[in-house]
Amino acid sequence: MTTTTSPDAMIDTNERELLAMARMLRRGTGTFVLAFARLNVPALRTQLVATLRDVLAPFAITIYETTLSGRDADIYAELAATPGQGHPLFVYGLESVMPSTDPYRALGQLNERRGRYQQLARPVVFWVPEYVLRLIATKAPDFWAWRSGVYDFVADRATVGEMYTREMAVPYHEMMNLTHSEKEARIRLLMALLDDYQGDDVTTSAARSNVQYRLGEIYKELGQYAQAEQLYRQSLATAEALGDRHGVAVTQRALAELYWLRGDYAQAEQLYHQSLAALEAQGDRREVAVTLYNLALLCAEQARFAEAVELLTKSRDLFRQIGLEKDASEADASLAALTAEL
Repeated sequence: MTTTTSPDAMIDTNERELLAMARMLRRGTGTFVLAFARLNVPALRTQLVATLRDVLAPFAITIYETTLSGRDADIYAELAATPGQGHPLFVYGLESVMPSTDPYRALGQLNERRGRYQQLARPVVFWVPEYVLRLIATKAPDFWAWRSGVYDFVADRATVGEMYTREMAVPYHEMMNLTHSEKEARIRLLMALLDDYQGDDVTTSAARSNVQYRLGEIYKELGQYAQAEQLYRQSLATAEALGDRHGVAVTQRALAELYWLRGDYAQAEQLYHQSLAALEAQGDRREVAVTLYNLALLCAEQARFAEAVELLTKSRDLFRQIGLEKDASEADASLAALTAEL
């Protein structure tokens, strides 16, 4: 799936897939049929389902819908409890039953209990983003083998772009203050968005790099350091390929913090210095001040208090020079605490 889909091509693709799904639902009414609808932009789903309802109404076929209750959902039980026996059932929220820390419980429910789903005796369509579909195909292969079809729906470039702009505009501190479940939801949204940015052009590559970086931030906050490092490394590689020096420097600093959290102080310090040198060369005084501050705290954690004080003083002075008095005051407070250790 790419962001290069033209509006006309998108309409043609979606209409073709809708008509194919409608035919499947007509033929499958009253019997168990398994299908998947691949859609990375949930906002588009309402419109698509409404169109399907209109297409099926003359045949007295009603679409029933259910949204799974979350990570502890009993998938089969919730599907079996949905009314409308024999009529098509659209299932939403499977990704919410597959948290990043343990997606395999849900996959096990699908794969190991697959025989029970036949008892539903109705067409069942799971609406999922692309990354969930990949997980099902590779980790629940027996359930996947029962599918009668996969229907691909695409969003136009403007819709994907609006979703991207909205997500990238969320401030870091606001994102980090989310609850665990809210961060998991943000991961699901960004993973779906990542699948919509495929391609080698500069704009698509840059957007993909930014989404990878944002995902790395959330995984780091959740303590899932291996996933965070993988995403940071992917973002860094793209920034390097694009010649985005600022992106490289900021991602190096994020990796430094990650190594610090894992206790690898030497690697963290090396990355901080690489980031600092690049940011100084670019003349980005705010980011230089932030990196000096972080490096100072790393030194302090290793009881290198004299170095920490020197770095913090530089950071504070720079914050003050560029008018960031709140940050300067925080540096002052850290300096006071460190001075007591000398």
